[in-house]
Amino acid sequence: MILLALQALAFGALCAGLGWLLSIASKRWSGNEHALIDAIEAKLPQTQCGQCEYPGCRAYASAVAGGEQIDLCPPGGEATTHALSELLNRPISRGASFEDPSVSQVAKIREPECVGCALCRPACPVDAILGAQGYLHGVLEGLCTGCELCVHACPVDCIDMVETPVEAVGRKMLKSTSTSEPLGCIRCGLCDAACPKDIPVRELWWSIRQDAHDAVPGPGADACIACGRCDSQCPSGISLAQPILELAARERSQQASKRHAARAAALFEISSERREQSQEATNLRRSARLRRIKSTSIP
Repeated sequence: MILLALQALAFGALCAGLGWLLSIASKRWSGNEHALIDAIEAKLPQTQCGQCEYPGCRAYASAVAGGEQIDLCPPGGEATTHALSELLNRPISRGASFEDPSVSQVAKIREPECVGCALCRPACPVDAILGAQGYLHGVLEGLCTGCELCVHACPVDCIDMVETPVEAVGRKMLKSTSTSEPLGCIRCGLCDAACPKDIPVRELWWSIRQDAHDAVPGPGADACIACGRCDSQCPSGISLAQPILELAARERSQQASKRHAARAAALFEISSERREQSQEATNLRRSARLRRIKSTSIP
């Protein structure tokens, strides 16, 4: 019996040791994987356009780390593909085709047909479209990445993709060396799915983005617990929780100011009513005194 107990104890200790070693190895490998994804993402143009068929550059970087092709980024073109090839020590496929680097594809809005619906603006991942609801829109050609997302969003089909020399548009490729510098929301909805409080995170963030000073909190802003799950799920690396918390705090401050103003108004009304009552009582006493004086002065 003692021998069996010792054998069982030794077996349990062995299993615990193996489990500990596996957990350490898992954390180390996981850390290396995240570091590789970060390195790959730093080579991508951060346009979040989705032309690679992945929801943002972070998702594509994760796929490349898992073995996906390295030539699926049209905005990055040949330069990005070669950078990924050097980073990962992978050969460029023979079938890879690259666009002429001297020619750029940019969006052009046919002005007479534009109805000012503004549906193209939120579709643009790099905020290259200017305009307001009910007014003519225009494209900042130097920022346009040619992703064609605005073309699909336009209900009147008045946007064309036109090949233009790079020198003519002065395009500046939007690069980012850190995932903490996002370029825009791609409306993937991962933040909403990750929220444990069912807060419409994407809707709230877009309302803040449209006007940071006059943004109106939507339903659920006060329910945010700052768990950070929406931040961790965002493929664009946007800080979502903090602006929502600030928006909710601003709303609470505004509500407190309104309550204070209402209370002050109520107190002023009560005070005014008391002054009127006091003045009326004083006038009645004066009238009564005058009547007594008149009555005693008559012979």
